[in-house]
Amino acid sequence: MSLKPSRRVESPPQPPTWGEAFAWERELLGTVLNDPSVYEAVRNLVGAGDFSSGLHERLFEAVPKLMGQDGSIDLNAVRSALGDYAWDAEGGLEFWLAGLLAKRVTGTEAVRRAYDIRARAEHRRARPEPIDVDSVAWCHRQAALLTQLAGRSDPLSQEVDWQNIVEELLYVGRSQVSGVVRKMELVFEHLLKLLADPNAPSRDRWRVEIDAFRTRIAREAKPSMRQLIDLDTTWRKGMSDAAADLAGYAVRLPRDLPDTCPFTFEDLTTETLTLAALLEKLAATSDINATQRD
Repeated sequence: MSLKPSRRVESPPQPPTWGEAFAWERELLGTVLNDPSVYEAVRNLVGAGDFSSGLHERLFEAVPKLMGQDGSIDLNAVRSALGDYAWDAEGGLEFWLAGLLAKRVTGTEAVRRAYDIRARAEHRRARPEPIDVDSVAWCHRQAALLTQLAGRSDPLSQEVDWQNIVEELLYVGRSQVSGVVRKMELVFEHLLKLLADPNAPSRDRWRVEIDAFRTRIAREAKPSMRQLIDLDTTWRKGMSDAAADLAGYAVRLPRDLPDTCPFTFEDLTTETLTLAALLEKLAATSDINATQRD
């Protein structure tokens, strides 16, 4: 009796992790900044929406505007091109750009990275993972699981620096929450300044920035942040900043503004209300006639 050779069953390849895709994006962006001609080779292979980070997306989108007549990238113009996204550059914009340039690869490798980034983005859109749905909740869940593993007594577990790994995960979650909170504070600040001084020379800029911050909040806010963000504290910080800024122009906020936030989490994270509707809702909480000019 002859035996058929056993057929080896290969498991399907695993999609790249978020960390791997993030590293690919840094390599591609660093290469494009160093050699803008690579952009022409990859711009039809990957789109800005394929990047996992809003900062990466904005930079890739801005590359054509950053190119000079000689084809080089004007790094001094990056800050204005990124706008409020520049605040997300870890360690400061100059440090972050230097880090990207240090990660540059060859043009051929950059093309491969463009294909990889696009493939990973398509997979993520078709089959979103928990980290894509709510990265903050994912960080807290992983930290809790790792804390349990840290209690094991086997030799391998004792070798792992669980405490710092858990702290790094929690830091990632906290940084995402603090980023959304800061943008909410700025929305509150600008709304209050528009309410108190609707004819200010800066009113159009305030409106543009409110729209930009709300777009960022809608994209970055996660369901778990509802329990993590103290809207009342955030509101009071926005009021304090608005009052301080207006004081330089001898303008005061209305006296009877509420001490608690007049907006819901959904008001701030879904963009269902227009800017006019937000201002109307805010005006209904106070006596606008109580606004005074010193």
